[in-house]
Amino acid sequence: MSSPQQLVDGYSSKVCEVVSVPGECCGVCDLRDGRIAWTVKDTAKVVCYDEDADCTEWTVPCPGKPHGICFVFDEEEQPRVWVSDADNDCIYLLDAGTGEHEITIPMPDSPGSDDPQPSGTFDGKGLKSPRGLTHWEDVPEPGSSEVWVADSGNDRLVAFHPQSGETLRTMGQSFVQCPLDVTAMDSKRLAVVCRSGGHVFDPEGNLLCRFNFHMMIGNAVAFDPRGDHGLLVVADEYTDRLVLFDAASGDQLRIFRAATGEGSFAHKGLAWHEGEEGYGRRVYIADGLQRRISKVAVGPQSRPPTPPPERPAFQMPGMEPPAEEGDTRKKK
Repeated sequence: MSSPQQLVDGYSSKVCEVVSVPGECCGVCDLRDGRIAWTVKDTAKVVCYDEDADCTEWTVPCPGKPHGICFVFDEEEQPRVWVSDADNDCIYLLDAGTGEHEITIPMPDSPGSDDPQPSGTFDGKGLKSPRGLTHWEDVPEPGSSEVWVADSGNDRLVAFHPQSGETLRTMGQSFVQCPLDVTAMDSKRLAVVCRSGGHVFDPEGNLLCRFNFHMMIGNAVAFDPRGDHGLLVVADEYTDRLVLFDAASGDQLRIFRAATGEGSFAHKGLAWHEGEEGYGRRVYIADGLQRRISKVAVGPQSRPPTPPPERPAFQMPGMEPPAEEGDTRKKK
């Protein structure tokens, strides 16, 4: 198994542009099927882009200013894209295939409807400036999942049911200050970046470790699941750096310069792409200041060519080698 430092050494020092965005892109997510999606804050849009075809698959308007975005996969239900709107204190649930709007959280009860609508309220508090989102699978038990949101205005993290949008529980109130982004690591760990640094929690809300070194204010976070414990990739809000941390100890391992735009309130988004069979891994970066979706390559990007099979040596008819003792081949 590779050590954390060996994994970090597999990151490319160059950032390659994927596509230019005519607007302030803010969040980005991987749809796991050759597509990525991102939010455009200033023009209030959500865009789905097909990397294989190198074209936009769908674009939908989004009220307010969409901020964070995450992909919620479900084998039984229609996969969705969750989008946070920090200005309107709400979340939108979109069909991942078409971008069609399905649910808004909070949504008032429809007149004459007996079906309760998600309120987004927990402990008497509704959402206030929600930012990053993540889909935490196999929590609270194997086979189930939750969608967690950085409820930055209330200094907490809030969990939602992935299908109904019902508010389930909260955590982090005594630790996080204005959480900006959150990412699920595995079924036992959740990472968040906020004004007071980076924190890793277990499903019960217990603090496991911090990662606070060599960064100003973590604006976005993604999880690299390789190795025994994985790595955390963090984008600074004010600087042009990406910082890599050991996900088990919180130790800083490497810093990339000039990875993103540098400036006050330069919103960024990060997403991990696993690739196939060890090839094509990368980190997507939504860089609002430079108005582009870029990527950092992690390890080999393409499978090495398979050598052709060896051809048997050519033999003239009648020149077969003599049969050895015990050979049952018939001689012509």
